Amino acid sequence: RKTDGRWLATLPEHANWLNMVKAVPEDVLDAAAKEYWLTINSVQSVDVPDAALTGYLLPWEGGKVVSLSGSVSHDQWIPSGNAHYAFDFYISGTMFPVVASKSGTVHMIRESVQNYDDSDEGNYIVLRDTETNTYQLYLHLAQNSVPDDIQEGDYVHQGDIIGIADDTGQSTGHHLHFHVTAGIYSYT
Repeated sequence: RKTDGRWLATLPEHANWLNMVKAVPEDVLDAAAKEYWLTINSVQSVDVPDAALTGYLLPWEGGKVVSLSGSVSHDQWIPSGNAHYAFDFYISGTMFPVVASKSGTVHMIRESVQNYDDSDEGNYIVLRDTETNTYQLYLHLAQNSVPDDIQEGDYVHQGDIIGIADDTGQSTGHHLHFHVTAGIYSYT
């Protein structure tokens, strides 16, 4: 916001962030983008499982050497803590097939964002684990990489290929952002 000839930046960690986002004119930030920014940084109450979640495998095919580039460091970008337990995995400069870490029902799919479009979160698939009522988020997938035979509502088995890790959305290179959450709208 420009005040007295000087620009003042407001970031998500500032106390007045939500009010600033609400005040942005529609011709600068459309309703969908505004809702995204209001939702991603809101703290939401969710039911958390009483015990540790188990039965997950790493979300790539066996035999691949994959690096971890981020985990709790997400808090510096998403101060609400909604991605505190997220992990970023990459194979240097390479896209790679993503497999279901655990079986689940396809809750949401988005695969229309083009590469290098960092205007929103990017492409993803979300699987719901009905046993624990939790959601697995696989983010930054390549455009149109979810297999054609996978649709919302379908059951996906652990180890099935569900997309290709890429760099769509707010990303600085090919990687997979993966996390399990009890409140799916806390991030996507």
